Amino acid sequence: PFVSWGLSPTSLSSYNTGSAHTYNVGLFGYHKEIYQAKMENLVPGSIYYYSFGNTGANSSVYSFKMPSLSGLKNLSFVFHFLF
Repeated sequence: PFVSWGLSPTSLSSYNTGSAHTYNVGLFGYHKEIYQAKMENLVPGSIYYYSFGNTGANSSVYSFKMPSLSGLKNLSFVFHFLF
């Protein structure tokens, strides 16, 4: 799994790999993978665009705004996703 992000939806210039974890649910052995990835060095108050995926499959581009937190810098954002 991976995540790509940036300050423009057409320029996701930062990249990081993530990890996958399998979990089992129910009596019939249903299992699914959940992925985790981390975006680093984020600036408070900035709008970020990101896409995530796994081998052969990418998500659409989404966005979020980092909160304006005075005095903080180089923030990270860890998210989990099912794919």
